[in-house]
Formats: sequence, C-alpha cells, structure tokens
Amino acid sequence: MGSGEEALEMVVAKRPDIVVLDVSMSGMDGFEACKRMRALPDAGQLYVLFLSGRNTITDLAQGLRYGGNDYLTKPFDPEHLLARIDLGLGIAQKTKEATRDPVTGLYNAHYFLQRYEEEKARSHRHQLDLAALLVECANRNHLDPLELDLLQVEIVRSLRPLIRRTDFAAQLVSGVLVLLMPETAMDSAQLVQRRLTADLSQTLGEKSRTLRIALGFGQGEHAEPLAEALASLDVPS
Repeated sequence: MGSGEEALEMVVAKRPDIVVLDVSMSGMDGFEACKRMRALPDAGQLYVLFLSGRNTITDLAQGLRYGGNDYLTKPFDPEHLLARIDLGLGIAQKTKEATRDPVTGLYNAHYFLQRYEEEKARSHRHQLDLAALLVECANRNHLDPLELDLLQVEIVRSLRPLIRRTDFAAQLVSGVLVLLMPETAMDSAQLVQRRLTADLSQTLGEKSRTLRIALGFGQGEHAEPLAEALASLDVPS
C-alpha cells in the first residue's frame, strides 16, 4: 500500500492483529500513520512492525516513540522478517487473550475500566456524548455456572449486531455485560436498548424476563454513564 492514509484506512476497516509499516510512504509517513493508529479504539492490541531503509538509531527510536513494537531495517532476510511477524502475532494473540473473557469473547472488566476512563476523559475534554448500556442476569446468583455461561452467550449473540466499530463491549462481572457507546446521543442509545430488548425477548422467550437492561447517559464533564446505569441495577460498583 502506497500511503500512510491507505494504511490507516485499512487498519480501521480490517482491524488486523499485526501491521508491517514502512516509514517512507507517500503522503502521511509511517511514523504519523502509526501515531494515528495508536489513537484508534483497541489500538493497544495492534502489533506494529516497522520495515524501513531508514536505519539510524534516531529512526529506530522515533519508530518506538510513535508506537511501533519492532523495527527491522532493509535490506532484510525474508526468513528473519517471517520470524519477526510470527513473534508479533504471538504477542498480539497473548495480549488479546489477556484482555478477553474466555466465555463471552467480550473484553474483561479490567481492560474495560481502562477504556472507560479514557472515553470519559475524552468526553470531558471535547464535550461529547457518552452512553453505557448494562444487561444484568437478575437471577445470576441462583444459576449454576454452565447455565449462566450459556445465557451470557445468547445475550452476546443478540448484542453483537448492535456493536459499532467505535463501541466497546465487556463482561463487567459474571452475569453483567456492558456496552459503552462513545459519541452517542440519548435517542440513539435508547434505540439500541429497544432493539436489544426486543431481540432478547424473541430469542430467549420466558428467560428474557430474568434480564434487566439499564441505560446511562452523560455529556462532557457530566459524563458518568456507567455509574448512572449501575445505580439502577443490583450491581456492585
């Protein structure tokens, strides 16, 4: 791909685990492209390998400073490049596993809370809307672990089609799932809530009666949607 802009567009569209990036590209260079990739949601899981003819210590340091994970100079041995790519893929996979709940495939609470604080700060800084949708299995303490796991998988199946690229879904605690929706107005967030409620009612039937769905919303310095949603549910904050 010829330009940094094209590389950035590819990362936004495809969400790869690893990117091999040249420094010298038409338009936006590789350093700036990497910097902008790191500003994307979930960018911490992306592994960036620079492959460049620029081989000074300053170039290498700049690549790492802009968010690169590795830097390989030209000319290069193809087997060496493949080995570095394999290493990067392994690291990316381990990073992904460390941030995901193994049952639902959603992000875990630890990673979610990091992202939540970042989005809250961004909302404060730029006066943006921020919404959080919580789904609680109200009888979760009375279900055996397998039943609860199966119920959560069904909820996620209904939730996934509603998740946009800018959204962030996680398991907050066992039996409580959360969808964070940055830059989402109240009416749009309410529409997501209605669609999810309707789909769960159709797919789960009577089981959907055991679910409680709460919506929290805020804007700018008043953006505390998670606390607002938690306050209406029997969930420890």
